Amino acid sequence: IHAVKNLTKINRHKFEWGASQSQMFSQLKQLLITSPLFLDFSDDNYPVILTTDASEIGIGSTLQQNINDQIKNLYYHSQVLSSTQ
Repeated sequence: IHAVKNLTKINRHKFEWGASQSQMFSQLKQLLITSPLFLDFSDDNYPVILTTDASEIGIGSTLQQNINDQIKNLYYHSQVLSSTQ
């Protein structure tokens, strides 16, 4: 995502969207609506697990629950950091 965002931000005239990019975008959409990436509803009877990660270029986190030995994804967050952050 960072590489694509960089292409769209600074070098707009160099960005190309072709058949290969469309195919990969469709695959990404399919992954996002299929388990285990699909988001579930929370269950108040189970504790919530917060996982975080950070690097020089971005931050990310997930909110999950372990329900009957199965990890359920409740929320994802990712953000590219600016140079001042």
